Amino acid sequence: MLVLRAILLSLACLFCLAAGAVERRFVLRDYLNQSWSRELVTFTFTEKAGACHQDSLALTGPDGPQAMQLSEVVLWPHSSSIKSAKVSFIADVAPLGTSTYALSYGRRAIARQEPRTDLVVVRRPEFVELRTTQFGLLLPLGAKTFQPAVPAAQAPVPVQAMFLGNAQFSGSRLFGEKKIRAFAGKLTAAGPVYAEAVLRYTYEDDTTLAITARLAAGDTRVQWATAVTGDAPDDGWQLLMFQPHEAVRLPWKGEFGLNKWGKLNEQVDVALEKEPAGDITRLTPWNDWWDGTTQTAWIFKNAAGAELLAAQSLDAGAWVEPVAAGTLRNWAGWQYKLLPLRKLEDGTIALHVNNATGARKWALGGAATGIGHRLNIVKDYVLSWPEDADTHPHMFMTKAEMEEARARRKLDQAQLTGLKNYWIAGLYKSGDGFIPSYHDTMALGAYLLTGDPQVGKDAKVLERFRNAMMIQGKFDTMRYTCMVTEYYDTLIDDPLTPEAERENLRALFAYLGYKLADPATWSCERGYRSYNLNMSVANVLNVGMVASAIPTHPMAKEWVKPALAMTDDILKDVGPAGEFPESVTNYAGVTTSALLAFAIAAKNAGFHDYVNDPRMKRLLLWHTKQYTPPDPRSGGSRIAGLRALPPHGRAGAGNRESLAGVMARATLKSDPAYAKALQWAWLQSGAPTLFHDSRMGGLEYLYLDKTLPAARPDWGSEVYPLSSVMLRHGFDTPSEHQINLVCGDFSHAIFPGEGGAFAGIWSHGVPVSSSFAGGYSERDELLMSKVLIARDAGAVDDRKKLIGYCGFPYNLEESSTGKRVVTDTVEIGGRDGIINVAAFSTLPRQDYAAVDMGMRYSRGASWEPVKDLPAWPATPKGKAPVDWRRQMLFLKDGDPAGPTYLLLRDTVIGNQPTMWQMWTISETVDTPERVKDVAAVLANKPGKAILPARELKGDRFTAIGQFGVDVEYFIASPTDTPRHTLRWGTKYGYSPIPGFEEYHDLLHLQMPKDGAYFVAFYPRERAQPAPAFATLGGGHVIKVSGEWGVDYGFLAFAPAKADADTAHFDGTAASVQDRKSGLVLCLGAKGEVRYREYGLAASGPASLRVKDAASLEVTLPAGERAHALTITAPGQWELGLPMKGVTFSKNTLIAPPGVTAVSLKKVK
Repeated sequence: MLVLRAILLSLACLFCLAAGAVERRFVLRDYLNQSWSRELVTFTFTEKAGACHQDSLALTGPDGPQAMQLSEVVLWPHSSSIKSAKVSFIADVAPLGTSTYALSYGRRAIARQEPRTDLVVVRRPEFVELRTTQFGLLLPLGAKTFQPAVPAAQAPVPVQAMFLGNAQFSGSRLFGEKKIRAFAGKLTAAGPVYAEAVLRYTYEDDTTLAITARLAAGDTRVQWATAVTGDAPDDGWQLLMFQPHEAVRLPWKGEFGLNKWGKLNEQVDVALEKEPAGDITRLTPWNDWWDGTTQTAWIFKNAAGAELLAAQSLDAGAWVEPVAAGTLRNWAGWQYKLLPLRKLEDGTIALHVNNATGARKWALGGAATGIGHRLNIVKDYVLSWPEDADTHPHMFMTKAEMEEARARRKLDQAQLTGLKNYWIAGLYKSGDGFIPSYHDTMALGAYLLTGDPQVGKDAKVLERFRNAMMIQGKFDTMRYTCMVTEYYDTLIDDPLTPEAERENLRALFAYLGYKLADPATWSCERGYRSYNLNMSVANVLNVGMVASAIPTHPMAKEWVKPALAMTDDILKDVGPAGEFPESVTNYAGVTTSALLAFAIAAKNAGFHDYVNDPRMKRLLLWHTKQYTPPDPRSGGSRIAGLRALPPHGRAGAGNRESLAGVMARATLKSDPAYAKALQWAWLQSGAPTLFHDSRMGGLEYLYLDKTLPAARPDWGSEVYPLSSVMLRHGFDTPSEHQINLVCGDFSHAIFPGEGGAFAGIWSHGVPVSSSFAGGYSERDELLMSKVLIARDAGAVDDRKKLIGYCGFPYNLEESSTGKRVVTDTVEIGGRDGIINVAAFSTLPRQDYAAVDMGMRYSRGASWEPVKDLPAWPATPKGKAPVDWRRQMLFLKDGDPAGPTYLLLRDTVIGNQPTMWQMWTISETVDTPERVKDVAAVLANKPGKAILPARELKGDRFTAIGQFGVDVEYFIASPTDTPRHTLRWGTKYGYSPIPGFEEYHDLLHLQMPKDGAYFVAFYPRERAQPAPAFATLGGGHVIKVSGEWGVDYGFLAFAPAKADADTAHFDGTAASVQDRKSGLVLCLGAKGEVRYREYGLAASGPASLRVKDAASLEVTLPAGERAHALTITAPGQWELGLPMKGVTFSKNTLIAPPGVTAVSLKKVK
């Protein structure tokens, strides 16, 4: 199939012969509906031998003869005829118009009058002057060799003078310690279209600096380029722009992050003469948007506001050599090449150009509008290409699939009304025109949901599509490209779009692809990116989304390559349980939305199937499993009774996303069981439609389907080594329990302050403890339920410097990749990373986990800390390093409504003062005696109040819960240190929790040196009586007893033995449950447990349940290891049923891998 080159502006070369002359036509066509005026363009042409004499050429444009210029001329051997050359001229093209330029030539030289331009070139032996009516400069010429090499100050300066109109100003200077041994200045082009000179400096160590200056006829600015071989950043040259004390103003606007002169979006005219000596700001090849000390363009004005000079960076791709596609490169290579605007010690303002290796390109000169250079790039774009009719839509759903989806389900009128209410706010407008916004998503969503042309007209979807195309990428492309892409896929072949407009709209969409692929927009391979993984993924995958929308475009396969490479690279970094290297509460969803949308679109375009990639499926399953039980709280995105994302990582908690629902549809045919589980989870969270940044552009309202089959999964306790330990019991029952402990070593997913903390504890169907919902200031370690190195709250500035500790030193280069960072060893557990799961096991009646943390290196925050914390309880201050192991024993009843609670043993090593914290979602924390009249406590509850620390006495405390479940604390150790409580809370004003308000109570313990915090955390429904507690077994056993029976929970940092009443323990983690429902002995790890006449010894986790006097049940964890157990019970026993590979002889049970349950029956 023929591909028409030059889709934005096509080039056709035509030949005609007349009287021995040849005419070659260059046809420029505009497809973008924009005007091109005074644009410098260059074309390459070739000719056969003898057909084109080098002195026979003439150019005729729409207005008659005009100037043209040849370059890179290659002659046929031994002749004056051209074999190949480039021809340059100034062109104009009207909107949607065509301009034809005819280059005529012949076999013989002809005398002709060259059309005049305002370009003047005055050449002298030692200098050349390049001038237009607007700007000029004086450059050195000639060749000089210095023997010996001379200091830089003695070599010819690169620019002897510059001219603004007829006024001469400034010049340049060389700087640095390296000596120069040669200089060569050469005039390489002398007009009439442009003039160019190349200056080359050779240093004594063979470093070379080449400076190219080009000035086009009619232009106001010089195009500069430098190329350096070697690397000498302490040497270079300075272009002197303004004299000392000259009043010059630089307009500046505050950016998102670092700002010198004002706040975000604040506009200031910086008085350069008042700035201190040093770097004022820097010219950058791409706009980073967060650093107020970098810009891609400057305008300089005098004190009266008149514009003087202007500068801008050019050709962002040339500044830094790229690495492999999809690589998340750090900033070093990019920031190494920035060009500072520097104030010298004498007050001169100069552009500082050092000899950093490689190339740089920029323009500098007068501020008035001059010659355009964009058309020379755009003319080579393919903006018109063949495409089969009715190709669209196809990215997410075909037209037939859409019709089937609409027919299968009843239209949700409430949803449609909601979409209409949102889009009615209208179109967003900026200085660049109407810009894409979420309003447009709702408008297209309504049209797609109904398929009704009248709804599309009412929603103005065509007008929105036109607007998005006409501004040619001058919008937030990171967030809205996918939405614009879905508009294209929906409307380009739709009856709502007039046939006469489609060619222009197709061209504009292809142009968007070129713009997004331009390194000036984003280039991870060059370090042109932020260090937020979601932003890089979005920008790179946006180009892939455009390619997926127009897969037959000649550039589509090239555009999609970086997106495919990045997707594969990101999926390589998905953890063994699906963990993702960004915060689960928000940014993992943001990035995964981009990955999933692209995966579906790329699959449907025929590029690659990442939807069914096991890594993608693992990621989506992990993300879905992080949701909390149904939450009784409301506010912001929270809706009472729905599952939501927990407070874990950066950004506010409580979001409900549509990822599970989208993946359920995408995998319904390929993996029905998987799809049904995700569909169930999506419905449990209220069937939300949030697909971050409109990655489906509104189609999500049709793609997501409540009628698809769903099935409740059987999810139990499990470990996600790089993110969390999740203990569950009674999943999807009214008494659901969930414990979410933050762990892992994904540095972008876990804040240093939350490592080892409980993101949430749910008991009997309600939250009893959690981190605060806020995702920035509230991630301070002081607001976490964990062990801390002892400290006070300190001043606000002090807290900004310390939000927590990590086990490894901060390495920006490594952590910026968002990947796992392992640079230190946590001695306590003998594993690497921030937090490490040292042990984990799950059994029907007991779960056990041990997690290690090295608190060695302090970390600060870039955001403002909480400013209204009360004073923390007084304690001697500790210092790093301190290592900490958190052991959790989760005891579960056979009935989720029965006694289910947590034992914690937190061992610290480092001989430093530490403090133990637990925050509860409660009304108060006090001794049982003081809160026994619950009605009185609730009648006088503090509510929305921040309360100072107050001391508590004893080892038993009660937290009166906010949702009818209270928590009983028992402190087995330490026994003789202070205990305190305080209360803090806040109201949030940012998404996704605007208006959400919460207040929690803190239980605060402390120890002066090494030791263990051993605590029982026993939630109970208020109507149930509190149990009794006791410490036994030399401080290793907590006894818990009530009307339901008695439990013994054993935890030891190192293998130990302990006796408690008639129970005996040997190992690190075990329990005995002697309840009305029966007797259960559990081992969380290798060891032995005996109780009365029953015993269990094993090389790993196992449990023994006494069903009755004649039957026993042994439970083993699933896995790949074989099991060997010794079972003690009165009488003689045998296997209840024969099982392959299972033997029981002389009290020894052998079970092969895969066996999880064995029954024994009493023989006699």
